[in-house]
Amino acid sequence: MNYRELSKLLGISRAQLDRVLNNRGNVSEATREKILAKIDEIGFKPNSVGKALALQNKMSFGIILSSDLSVTGTHIYPIIHEGMLIAAERMQNLGAKFEFRHLKSGSGQEQAEVIRELVDHGHKAIALSREDTSDELTKAIEQAMETGIKFVYYSNRNAIRNLDPRKAYVIASDNRTEGVIAAKLMHKFLNGTGKIVLISGLQKNNIHQTRINSAQEFIEKNCNGMAIAKIFRDTYPRAKALETAEEIRRNHPDINGVIISCGHSPDIAEILSARTGKYAIRTIAFDFTEKGEKSLETGQLDALIGVNLRKVGYETIKAIYDFTLGGSVEPLEVMPVIQVKLSER
Repeated sequence: MNYRELSKLLGISRAQLDRVLNNRGNVSEATREKILAKIDEIGFKPNSVGKALALQNKMSFGIILSSDLSVTGTHIYPIIHEGMLIAAERMQNLGAKFEFRHLKSGSGQEQAEVIRELVDHGHKAIALSREDTSDELTKAIEQAMETGIKFVYYSNRNAIRNLDPRKAYVIASDNRTEGVIAAKLMHKFLNGTGKIVLISGLQKNNIHQTRINSAQEFIEKNCNGMAIAKIFRDTYPRAKALETAEEIRRNHPDINGVIISCGHSPDIAEILSARTGKYAIRTIAFDFTEKGEKSLETGQLDALIGVNLRKVGYETIKAIYDFTLGGSVEPLEVMPVIQVKLSER
């Protein structure tokens, strides 16, 4: 009988069983004695049960998937999830167990709440993509680490704070580098001369902001012949993104290029592609999503920059397993290879 079967037989949660066997708080003495008496009746010794519980908890992991607020076809987390499920199935054959939690809003408050719940469920490590840099989320992570929980960060490394190499592992793209690549590529597209616009998604999404900020910084420092005409931020929801694209297309005939980090980048690119001839706009976006790839094939996008999202998901699950059981994974920080795909048109 394993710990899950025992907790079910006792009519209590695994978390409560863990607290009783390991003499942790939040359990009254009367309740503790009652549960231990039942365990004794069943014929198990608390110490042996505790060892089994500790072993299985060590193989139990919580996986947090951020919310996707963009339209169908531009999501990145379902693609990452696909890779996670492939790896999780293989790890389950080794006894590992995974609890996947899908966020609704992606806010720091929601992430903090889910982390606390996963800790209560007895998981020994948690994987998440940290987009929010709020103090509340930081506090929840630090409190979990104090109890021995380890973290694996994926998708976004630039929002990570207070990285402890003993308790944290990173497998994520460097969004600053992605932004610089976009700026260099646009400089090449325009032969070093022209006016461009930068567009970012949600203001709270650190991935989008980091890409656009690094592109802006590189252009202002290194591209004397290029000027940033305007920066549009917080281009959500979709209606606002389309409105922004229409404004550029109609009212800014002098714009030569646009760099977009936004969940609605394919929709923006479709509108901007209506400008042809000497008023044509070169467009660069991020992330290899379904709609993004199609926009590249049709020539509505000139370039896409990103990483293999399924591989990110797969490596996240592999890393959380190895890091937790082995104590470390070399190297501590892994950055997936950034790829650039160009339109053939």
